[in-house]
Amino acid sequence: MRQEVAELLSEDMGEIRDDYSGRGMFGKTTHAVVYDSRGDFESALINAAYEVGARGNDNVEGILGELRNIGTDSMGMGIIVY
Repeated sequence: MRQEVAELLSEDMGEIRDDYSGRGMFGKTTHAVVYDSRGDFESALINAAYEVGARGNDNVEGILGELRNIGTDSMGMGIIVY
């Protein structure tokens, strides 16, 4: 996930990590956002999609495409998205 998208997803909640290596990434790292619960992630995702639309960002399709293709891993009770 690009830093721009991680920042967008963590505006209201969540904590950014810039060194996450998820399943199947074979040692590569990326930006990720850690949430306390799946509900927090879902709320942040809705807010991020709304914000992209409201901003009229030049790269709306690219950002929305990236939001559609987010990977997730469980972290106990929490979740990490990347």
